[in-house]
Amino acid sequence: MLKLLVALSVVLFVYASEDTTVEFDVSKDDTSVENEEVPVEEEVEVKVPQLKDEDKVDPPPTLAQLKASQVVLPELNGLQSPDVSQCMEEKQYKDTDAIENDSDMLCAFIAFQANKDMSEPGNKVYASKEEATMRYGIFKGCVTNVQEINADKQRSWRAGVNLFCDMTDSERYPYFHGLRNPDENNELGADDEYVEDDGGDKVRRGGMLLGAARP
Repeated sequence: MLKLLVALSVVLFVYASEDTTVEFDVSKDDTSVENEEVPVEEEVEVKVPQLKDEDKVDPPPTLAQLKASQVVLPELNGLQSPDVSQCMEEKQYKDTDAIENDSDMLCAFIAFQANKDMSEPGNKVYASKEEATMRYGIFKGCVTNVQEINADKQRSWRAGVNLFCDMTDSERYPYFHGLRNPDENNELGADDEYVEDDGGDKVRRGGMLLGAARP
C-alpha cells in the first residue's frame, strides 16, 4: 500500500511540473471571421449651368466710374491727355489758387464735370467733343475771372467756381433774370449793364457774371 501511494505522488509531481502554457499562432488569418466590404459611393459631378453672355449681369458701377462717365474731354491742342481718374476731386476746381497752368486748368475742368449733380436742372453731359471744347473756353474764362477777383485782398468777400461757370450768357440769363426789378427786365443797355455795388465793385445787374460771391 505504501508503494502505491509513493507511485501516485511521483506521477502527480511530474504532471504538475510540465509547462502548461498554451501558445496561439496569430500569424495565420482567421478564416472563421469574414471581412465585410463597405461599398464606397462614387462622387457625382454636379454640372453648374453656364450663363450666356446675354444673360450675364454687370456689377453696379463704382462712384469713380459714375463720375468718369460724365466727363467729355475737349480738343487738347497739344496738351498731354490727362489721367481722368486723377482729376475727380472737387477741390481741384474749387481751389482756384492752385490752378497755375493749362494742365491744372484742364484737370479742374474734368473735376468740374465729374462732380456735377445731374439731377439738378441745367446740368447735363456734354453732347460732343466740340461742345466740351466750347465749354472749356467758358470755364477757363470763369476761373481766370475768379482768380482776378480774389487777387484783390481789399475785398471783404471771395469769388468761387459754381454751376454757372460753363454756361453761355443766354443759358445764365434766366437764373439772373428773376433777380432784377420788373422795370429793368427788358431795359438794360450797354451803359447800364454793369453797376457799382456798395463796396465799389463792378458787378452785373441781377448777379455776378462769373463765379459766386461768398463771405
